[in-house]
Amino acid sequence: MNDRALDRLFRRFRDRHDGAALAAVFDATSRELFEVACHLIRDPVEAEDLVQATFLAAIRHSRDYDGSSPLKGWLY
Repeated sequence: MNDRALDRLFRRFRDRHDGAALAAVFDATSRELFEVACHLIRDPVEAEDLVQATFLAAIRHSRDYDGSSPLKGWLY
């Protein structure tokens, strides 16, 4: 999924509380986020926790995402 589609889906979650849009963002980005997390902390269980914490923070702070930069960068 390209960056524009991810941004559009996350904004739809942010603005309309569309859970399906958030699920699509998670499905499209979680594997890559997990790989980065594994590289950083080298423990797969903790890496999974980090990905979950990332999405919880994204949900809590979704209003802070203004779309001026790609969503993946904001998640990282």
